[in-house]
Amino acid sequence: QLLFTVLERSAEPVIRANMIIAAGDLSFRFPNTLEPWTPRMYACLRDDSPMVRSNTVTVLTHLILNDMIKVKGQISDMALCIMDDNEKICNMAKLFFTELSRKGNKLYNVMPDIVSRLSDPNAGIEESKFKEIMRYIIGFIDKDKHSESLVEKLCHRFHATSTERQWRDIGFCLSSFNYNDKAAKRFIENFSCFSDKLHEDCLYELVLNILTQCRKLPKQETKLAIDELGNKVEEARNKAVEDHTAGDRAKQAETLKNKPASAVGKTPRRGGRKAKKAETSSEDEDEEDEPEPKETLKVFF
Repeated sequence: QLLFTVLERSAEPVIRANMIIAAGDLSFRFPNTLEPWTPRMYACLRDDSPMVRSNTVTVLTHLILNDMIKVKGQISDMALCIMDDNEKICNMAKLFFTELSRKGNKLYNVMPDIVSRLSDPNAGIEESKFKEIMRYIIGFIDKDKHSESLVEKLCHRFHATSTERQWRDIGFCLSSFNYNDKAAKRFIENFSCFSDKLHEDCLYELVLNILTQCRKLPKQETKLAIDELGNKVEEARNKAVEDHTAGDRAKQAETLKNKPASAVGKTPRRGGRKAKKAETSSEDEDEEDEPEPKETLKVFF
């Protein structure tokens, strides 16, 4: 506990950089004891000091590739280092994922978690950076069975999303895979996962791109299924746009309904005394005006 307190609170970057190396050495020697503190080590990847981030990438690369710590969803922080401003850290992170992709199914197993964490609105990652990171990592998914399974898993991720940004991120990942007949079949089977979200223009375009890619597949059966899906996509798109528009109108109507009565249909008065005078005269128009006595006029002027 004292070690990680110093690691987090020391004002000197050199001390923090040395402490993360010490934490790595201890983790290698006492993996079970240090395992609960692993998230604190990942947190150092977001340190302000490039030296601390660089040492952290080195330590975590060593521990993960040597199977000293388990690869979990926190590896998304390593993925973020691909877009680090420091070129050395960026290259080290890319090398890490290159080596991880060669270690069986490890990268494949954490792919859904990486997508989920990086597309989380609370993560605050720019959309362009997300695309760059995922384009690089998905490039290592070269086994057909992995692509097929990930297509299905990512389609199911739509159910757990709530923002249009998340829909676009998942749609981008789906469009980045190389589709074979089985992957296309998985995509068709899970159409219902995102059919109600096709009012989002970018997601709609990404789905059309996937259909275009799948139409180039050799099997005639797949082509016919894709053409049928294309018709469903257009129908779902029209319905989703209509529902979304109706929903917006309902929200606007509800907003107006909840406004105070005094704030609806009233325009602010202008001109102070003149406005009041004009208002008084307009109210008197409905009644027959009686001539005022001359004395009153004299006094008024």
